[in-house]
Amino acid sequence: MLDHLIEEGWLLCGEPDEVAEQVAKYQTVGCDQLVFGLPSDSVTEDEVYEMLELFGTKVIPQFDSDPVHSTTRYREKAVRKYPDFTFPVTDITVEVLPTNAQIQLDGTRTP
Repeated sequence: MLDHLIEEGWLLCGEPDEVAEQVAKYQTVGCDQLVFGLPSDSVTEDEVYEMLELFGTKVIPQFDSDPVHSTTRYREKAVRKYPDFTFPVTDITVEVLPTNAQIQLDGTRTP
């Protein structure tokens, strides 16, 4: 089952070089970013830190050799779409909290 999940791209698992091979498959279909989570109920906090450290030091450098982060480059090239907001904002005081603002996330109302 584990081999099937890895082969189908549902799971990144293995030694850093094996994970890098799995990540490379995403590149072949044009993927340039991955978002993933870590199992929270089957590994300890220390194991999560170890996985993140290995991924960051052994896998990512095989795909991102640029010392400048891509978002830094995007920000450097960014052009303002709108000018700065320079109008004064009036001070607004709310005397009574609207009743619809008193509904809790679970749907109950505050007393």
